Amino acid sequence: MRQAARSMRWWLPLVVAWGSLFAVGFVGPILAWLLCFLSFGLLIEVFTAWFERCGATGGLPDHRQ
Repeated sequence: MRQAARSMRWWLPLVVAWGSLFAVGFVGPILAWLLCFLSFGLLIEVFTAWFERCGATGGLPDHRQ
């Protein structure tokens, strides 16, 4: 169950982001602008979650001074 909750951290925003980008073609210009901002924000969240999941990405334990 814990693994499913962790994977939902990036699956759910990814699906919502792609859905909102698809919906942009069917709404008015102001709502399309807002949906674009929403989808790009969600995509940034997904990419940072994927980056965090990678091992040895340059965090504090990797670069001691």
